[in-house]
Amino acid sequence: MNHDLTVHPLTDENLLPLISSNSKTLSKMDLIISEYRKWHPSNHNVYRGHTEAAWGCTITTDCQFAFSGSCDKTIRIWDVQTRVEIGKLEGHTDAINSLALYNNDKYLISASWDTSIKIWDWKLRTEVKTLGNHISAIYSMSITEDEKYLITGDANGGVKIWDLELGNLYKELSCEGSTVFGVCITNDKSAIITGDFSGNVREFDFHSGDSLSVTTGAGNIQCLTVTKNKKYIVFGTRTNIITVWNYDDKKEYYIFKSHTHWVRNVLLTNDDKYIISCSPDKSIRVFNIDKKKEELKINGSEGFVNTIQLSKNQEYLLSCASDNTMRIWKIGFPNRISKLIGHTGAVICMALTHNEEFLVTGSEDTSIRIWNLKKKQEVGILYGHSGTVNSLVLTSNSKIIISCSNDKKIIVWDFDTMLISYEWSEHNMEIHCVAISPNDKTIVAGDQDMKIIIYDLQSKNVIKILTGHTDTVFSLVFTNDSKSFISTSADGTLRIWNMDKIGEHERIEANSGMIDTISLSPNEKYLIAGDRNNKIYLWDWEEKRLIKTFHIHSDFVRCLRFSNNGAYFISASNDKSVRIWNLFEERQELTLHGHKFSVRCCLLTLNMKYAISGDYNNEIFISGDYNNEIFIWDLEKVNTLELADVRDSIESYLFLARTKMKTPIIQNCYKGVLSHLRINLAHIYAYLGYDKQLYEVLKLGTEIILDLDNNSPLHYALERRSQDCIDAILKYMTELSISNLEKFLNYAHALENEFHFLLENSSDQLEDFLDCIFYKVQDVTNFAIPKFTLPKLIYSSHCRIKPEDFVIESQEITADSKESPIEFRALPFPIYYIKGSSGSITLLESICNCPNQRILRTNFVKTFIRNKWDSLWYLILALTLIFWTNLALMIVLILYTQENYDHSIIISLSVAFLSINGFLWSYEMVQAFITGVNYFYDIWNIIDLGRISLCVTWVILRLTKTDDYNEFQIITWFMVLLNFFRGLTCFRAFDMTRYYTRLIIKATFDSISFLTIFFYSTLAFGVMYYATIFDGYTKFTIWKIPYELNMGNFNNTDNFTLEYMTFIIASIINVIIILNLLISILGDSFEAFQSEAEHIDCLEMAEFCKELETLMFWKRKYNEKRYMQRCQDVQLKDKKNWEGRLNAVFYMIQEIREDFNSRFMESKEIKMKILSKLEALDKRI
Repeated sequence: MNHDLTVHPLTDENLLPLISSNSKTLSKMDLIISEYRKWHPSNHNVYRGHTEAAWGCTITTDCQFAFSGSCDKTIRIWDVQTRVEIGKLEGHTDAINSLALYNNDKYLISASWDTSIKIWDWKLRTEVKTLGNHISAIYSMSITEDEKYLITGDANGGVKIWDLELGNLYKELSCEGSTVFGVCITNDKSAIITGDFSGNVREFDFHSGDSLSVTTGAGNIQCLTVTKNKKYIVFGTRTNIITVWNYDDKKEYYIFKSHTHWVRNVLLTNDDKYIISCSPDKSIRVFNIDKKKEELKINGSEGFVNTIQLSKNQEYLLSCASDNTMRIWKIGFPNRISKLIGHTGAVICMALTHNEEFLVTGSEDTSIRIWNLKKKQEVGILYGHSGTVNSLVLTSNSKIIISCSNDKKIIVWDFDTMLISYEWSEHNMEIHCVAISPNDKTIVAGDQDMKIIIYDLQSKNVIKILTGHTDTVFSLVFTNDSKSFISTSADGTLRIWNMDKIGEHERIEANSGMIDTISLSPNEKYLIAGDRNNKIYLWDWEEKRLIKTFHIHSDFVRCLRFSNNGAYFISASNDKSVRIWNLFEERQELTLHGHKFSVRCCLLTLNMKYAISGDYNNEIFISGDYNNEIFIWDLEKVNTLELADVRDSIESYLFLARTKMKTPIIQNCYKGVLSHLRINLAHIYAYLGYDKQLYEVLKLGTEIILDLDNNSPLHYALERRSQDCIDAILKYMTELSISNLEKFLNYAHALENEFHFLLENSSDQLEDFLDCIFYKVQDVTNFAIPKFTLPKLIYSSHCRIKPEDFVIESQEITADSKESPIEFRALPFPIYYIKGSSGSITLLESICNCPNQRILRTNFVKTFIRNKWDSLWYLILALTLIFWTNLALMIVLILYTQENYDHSIIISLSVAFLSINGFLWSYEMVQAFITGVNYFYDIWNIIDLGRISLCVTWVILRLTKTDDYNEFQIITWFMVLLNFFRGLTCFRAFDMTRYYTRLIIKATFDSISFLTIFFYSTLAFGVMYYATIFDGYTKFTIWKIPYELNMGNFNNTDNFTLEYMTFIIASIINVIIILNLLISILGDSFEAFQSEAEHIDCLEMAEFCKELETLMFWKRKYNEKRYMQRCQDVQLKDKKNWEGRLNAVFYMIQEIREDFNSRFMESKEIKMKILSKLEALDKRI
């Protein structure tokens, strides 16, 4: 597929500004996206100065100076940063088409069509030497990696090997007269490969010069190279194709056919994954060899692109073109891997000193080496073992090193003197592991003889030999208190050994393969184990229960280590990878690429600044591998737009380019994290508002994770008010809960911080998401005897269900006990649960204020609110009884006057009435004080204040025996109205009546518009009737008579009078038509209410709970989170109000129909306009 950089650029027109102009600071994400918006893959620097086409280029190792050769016969020297020409080399008499540096960049080599090769001291601007002997133009040149030999090919078929140290011809080869456009040497200097214009690919022995093979039919070869691992030969031809051959059999592997002109040059990245090519079609292209596809196309120049060159660190790509320019593209970032080289055998084990100043490593070469980490230098070698050093540990003060080996010995070393202090030779077979107690008193070692031997470090005595394992003991780890240790073996068991009793305490069947490695978290809550089935097992070590199995490594897991804070752990594998894992989110955090052989050991520094690994290449990355190398990975110095995973540098460039163009990302970059903030594609697309791309990359494997600011992609979507992105994330999560529940639960952890914000969102996907988030737990018992009446909800400190919290344990079950089918549901993350805490109130407010009221039907919300309601029930009941007591006292005081009842009783009742209202007034004032101005925005609060004020005024007036009867009567009337109205709402305290309370209120509000018309018509008939009769009636007749007419109270006469006509019209309109309309309106209101009854019922409870919790101000700071877990009977069917749901569906269909009709009419109008324009155009033609 052709992904041209000139198409589909990203635009930000649809974005809302995150921070206003008066904002004080920008977040880390804002700064990253700001840089991202400025970045473009086509950004590059142009170097102008040549007067004819540029053909050759190169750059110094430090990337400070670049060189270009041209048809103008000059070599120009450039300052890369300033783009200023700082020098010119002249001497060639024809075009210069190849350049190379050697001898630590001291000398520059140039090859020309004038048949000469010149060596320059470019700093002095002088020619050092000219290498002749070619009889025709030189078209190709290559230099060995050690910079000792130069190979050149000419137009007459000659290939010459030059000894650069001696400055003379070393060997001469022949390609039988065909122009050699491509020449290269294998990385191991075993063979030279050439490609010529006649289509021949030849292989020569480098040392003897003998021809090893000739393969014909390759086409007119224009350029050629070979992978470092000698797996492929890559060449470009004048037929516009790039061909990849298998090196061994010279058979075609794949052909890339993207270019539309000759392929002038091909390069390979250091990891041999990508081909970079250029062509006179003015493009530079990147191809993925393994994926067999084009990854990227760059419009490389205004003229033909003649050649390209990569800097040694692969940060820069240089190109020369026929427009007389050289261009430099920034395609990579500084290397973040350091290597410690010294071991001559595989690096097997390693340990850091307590201050992290030194690293100690053990190897297959039988030596132990000490390295200064700051200086990256070897400072000492310890010889004493005669076999592979399999394991080593340091005392807590780093003064003593203890090592074990295949030579069956344990050696104690003095760190300062680097001398042997003591040796034990108690083992009969190879010793594979050693551990030291945190108190530095005891050493334990496990061997191939299935034994564990305990040594006293102070007395040097053997304390005891432990048996029990049935195969090789591979790993040992002590607990923090030094009272026990854990061992693991090829027998697939984990065993806990007690140091007080010096014996086996517990045996755990791991149900895994041969366990090679284990590590215990610093707080001893978790244990991780890696086996030869390529899996990592995460255990809850407090409960001795397997939590999760990771199966991402593709070969044996050889080493596991926790970070100092226990939040991360690192793994090393035979699959050549080192991976860093996030413990709490239970996911992979980073992948560190670079090892070429199996990785045997690894660790993390205390501050997570470095990861270290060792391999079988004798090098150390603070990981060790089978290439005897130790790698030190810098996890901190990540550039703003660089992939945090350590990869080939061009992959960051390709990653960014594809996000810019909205084209498919490289497959292994879907899970890549970017920058020091460790954001991924989901964060970027959520921030930018690209919902379609966001949903696509999530489906393809991009993870929903937290960045280092603890923000998920959902956070940025909510903060940026990108509703489409919110919908995309929720839709994906809902689908994921069905297809992959385990992954869904992992991703859900990342949404914890945004959960209460999400509950306030209007997303159509929110209802389905909330139904999924309170998930059914799969890996627990399905039949049991509950301890409580079900359903039972608890808030647990454990993230996973503990069945013993809900059901009777199996050992307690008697023979006559009957088990019942049960199921468990839980939230994957903790929530605030303490009544009255600010977190709990925030959750309740979010639920009450959510625009999408359908969330009130979801399992989670109903369970959460019902639990709150039940826990507050006695308080709710108390308040209800107080309200009704107040109502009862009001009735008694109205019915019984002082004339017919004892005055003292009246006084007592009045005092009680005043006291209750005083309490209710205090209740309202506390609410007003806590909630502030918002209190007065609630109509019910205003009614309560008015009601209480009237009650107090009425009692005072009654006791003072006011003479203004009319005023007293009005106050009494309104007091009664408001008290009975408020008393009606008290029925919401009961499940059986809550529904009807809200129905009455809803019906009243739904009828307001109708009642307005009813009052209007009633007034009209009153005026009409009054107009027919003037005598015997007052102005109140206008209001009184119409209601009498409605009720049929009319004195008929024998004459057909206007009064009779008024009565008939009023009866027809008010009684028959309008009242029937009222019945219809109330019927519709009831049907609509039925569809909403479930969530209205829940909303009533939620609002009441929020009101009560708001009063618990003394609990505001108790913001503890716990996991919501519920045990219930198996739900056989959904008990929902089907009539209401059918009505809801009916209304939805009606809305869709109306929307369809409106859209159809719009499209019809557009069609007519188009047809009319076509007719007009036809007439013109």
